[in-house]
Amino acid sequence: MSLAPPPSILDRPSPFITFYSFKGGVGRSMAVINVAGILASRGFRVLVIDMDLEAPGLSYLAHESASTHSPVASDQPGFVDFLLDAVERGEASDLFHLPADQAVRRYTAPYELPPEFKRDPASLHIMPAGRLDRSYAERLERLDLPGLYRAGNGLALIGAFKRVVQDSRLFDYVFIDSRTGFSDESGICTRDLADALMVVSGLNRQNVEGTAHFLKALRRAQVDPNRPIEIILSPVPNGEDELVEERESAAQRAFREAWGAEIATGLHIPYHPRLALTEEPHIFRRRKGYLFEAYHQIEAHVREHLGATPEALSDAAVTAARDRHYSVAVTRLRHAALLADSPEWIDRFLVQFAATKSMPEIAAAEELYTFVRERASSPTRAAVASRIAWQAYAMPANDAGPLFEAALAISPTSSDVLGAYASFLHTQRKDLDAAESFYRRALDADPDHATNLGNFALFLCDERRDFDAAESFYRRALDADPNHAHHLDNFAWFLWHERRDPDAAESFYRRALDAHPNHANILSNFASFLRHERRDLDAAESFYRRALDAAPNHAGILGNFATFLGDERRDPDAAESFYRRALDVDPNQANNLGSFALFLRLERRDLNAAESFYRRALDAAPNHANNLGGFALFLCDERRDLDAAESFYRRALDADPNHANNLANYARLCLTRGRVDEGINLIGRVLALLPPERPSEADVECWMYTYCCGAPEQRSSALARLRHLVSERRITTGNWDFSGVIQQAQRMGHPEAAQLPALAEVLAGRAAPGSLDAWEPWRAASPPQ
Repeated sequence: MSLAPPPSILDRPSPFITFYSFKGGVGRSMAVINVAGILASRGFRVLVIDMDLEAPGLSYLAHESASTHSPVASDQPGFVDFLLDAVERGEASDLFHLPADQAVRRYTAPYELPPEFKRDPASLHIMPAGRLDRSYAERLERLDLPGLYRAGNGLALIGAFKRVVQDSRLFDYVFIDSRTGFSDESGICTRDLADALMVVSGLNRQNVEGTAHFLKALRRAQVDPNRPIEIILSPVPNGEDELVEERESAAQRAFREAWGAEIATGLHIPYHPRLALTEEPHIFRRRKGYLFEAYHQIEAHVREHLGATPEALSDAAVTAARDRHYSVAVTRLRHAALLADSPEWIDRFLVQFAATKSMPEIAAAEELYTFVRERASSPTRAAVASRIAWQAYAMPANDAGPLFEAALAISPTSSDVLGAYASFLHTQRKDLDAAESFYRRALDADPDHATNLGNFALFLCDERRDFDAAESFYRRALDADPNHAHHLDNFAWFLWHERRDPDAAESFYRRALDAHPNHANILSNFASFLRHERRDLDAAESFYRRALDAAPNHAGILGNFATFLGDERRDPDAAESFYRRALDVDPNQANNLGSFALFLRLERRDLNAAESFYRRALDAAPNHANNLGGFALFLCDERRDLDAAESFYRRALDADPNHANNLANYARLCLTRGRVDEGINLIGRVLALLPPERPSEADVECWMYTYCCGAPEQRSSALARLRHLVSERRITTGNWDFSGVIQQAQRMGHPEAAQLPALAEVLAGRAAPGSLDAWEPWRAASPPQ
């Protein structure tokens, strides 16, 4: 039982290429075997059929390859035997009865390729004219192909033969060495078998006239006009340039007149004396020189005629990939790889492939990604993968994942891709462990990649709260690129908020603006610094306006400026105008929705509108800690719905467990509801988070809660801190509601319960600190050390 043959690398029947010459002695057989040998050396499976039945030449190669060393004694059957068996035994013959691959194997012999040319699945087989024994001539006469054609059976028999060879799927290309002259056998080779025709002609008058006569007859036979045909001039002598040019011009005129159209004659085989002395393929002895180049050029033209160029196959692979036929695409690429003399074609494919509307998922196209990754050049893979990654980064998270995976499949060590994917995992997926892993892989690939260094510093600061490591990576990023405006801006923020070094922060903000004077985000961030840290409101407003000049429709900056106008300039009409502009630009920007809700609550006292905008903000970003806490405060203070408020506080703290304001506000709720221990524990957490060198109204609130409901031994220290904050630091809480905490203190029997409302008035800024001078504990409170 025969094993099934390996599949052809082509997805179409193997093409038949006929080499014909009007006369012998022009190097036709050597051209056939050398061109076939080049294709075999590329890794293809090639069959050569010797159909010069009256004067077999290449058949001797088959017999010698079979180690008989005696063509007369050889018992290797060939073409004549294959067809004669079919004529004489009919349906019981090998041609019609055996499986195609078994039948073809019986009538072919392998030609042993030199070791340096063996390249899986390369093979070169020869189907000789027949067994070259004493009865060969008698068997050829019995076959009588001309008679079969006259009887109307020849064309069907030849068609069946071609189909069996193709159906065997043993070969990628089939070459025919045709008989010379105008015999019926030569007509069969050129008319009925050939998918492409290469005509070899000498330049002497007899060859030219005979070839022209053949072309005219072929034209009259109504051969497929789309079938490729080309002339090979051979042998062309060296040193007779003028005569060669004259004879070539004459040949071109004769061939054009005979064919009725221009016909290519650019292929030449130079004269070489060894061609008359051996049948061994020249290309297996020497892979350079003028004779090799001539055969190589013929092989290239044969492939071009059949559409078998790396470029054409690459284009076909792109089409297959776009149609999601990934296995077909790989087949096309493997074919192209065998044909290519240089690797540029795979880079071309990769660029076109990456331009498809969507990259296939790895599971569906793993073989395709592997093929490309193993063959495309590193710079092209890195550039294409980087482009895919940044395209992915701009897409919704659900759509971006497969693109990132595709980019990594193409270039798994690209620092650009690894860094972009790390940033995606960090900001979009919130998969912090995976993000850190990819940041580190990106920096292993390129330790001086400024963007990845800066982004990893931001990750370490915001997510790991490892400020020393973050500062180290910020400084490495700025060593790699001292004028990288984005990293200068981020490092300035880090120095301001985490290192509490406003002078250094201002220096880096100014460096960032020197590097990019019209960068809207940096201008806005510096405006915020000037507002909150320097309290230089005129300068802050100037930078906000410069930022909006640079980006008039930047929703975030419009919202920040609206807050500035409302809180600092006390211009609620202007503030509302900018809030609405911001929300026209981006109706789902959660920060602006939450800030506008707070504005409507405090400035406009439009509680229904405020609630509506809080809910829109939480629809846009359900885990936004600021907005969750703001809505909880709204429900507590405005709606008096303490159960709902507590639910939202808990959600806010799930989103950000270390959000100081939310912790403090939730502590107030716990104290108001009588859960004193829980509330005081939360206050302890808040005070540990608040920077002591930069006290704020949150500090005032927390020390008031401690004084009201904390342990008795804490009261003296808490009151001293409150006196220092309002008297020395001029910090007040505004209209903050301490009533619930004061009531709890009264229920707990606070010894100074009667004075707590007056203390609250001072803390809110509605009464001067001196109004408490008659109160002994207040007078006795010493400033904190």
